[in-house]
Amino acid sequence: MKKTSSDGGLLLLREVEKRLGLIDSLAGCIEDPRNQNYVKHSTKRLLIQRIMQIAAGYEDANDCNALRDDEVVKV
Repeated sequence: MKKTSSDGGLLLLREVEKRLGLIDSLAGCIEDPRNQNYVKHSTKRLLIQRIMQIAAGYEDANDCNALRDDEVVKV
């Protein structure tokens, strides 16, 4: 059974963000002191996830596990 998402606006937002490059610029301003040999998710990927979740109305960071299987959020 295929799941659907109510967060289709995120696709548009992501495309706009790609053209503007705001998250790339922001990620470039953040120093990452973590040992890069152990880093699984880059600062940029973490910012994308968090910003898109907030834009979709998931302000609490406790929604990450529930959204992990949402097809639109994965994109």
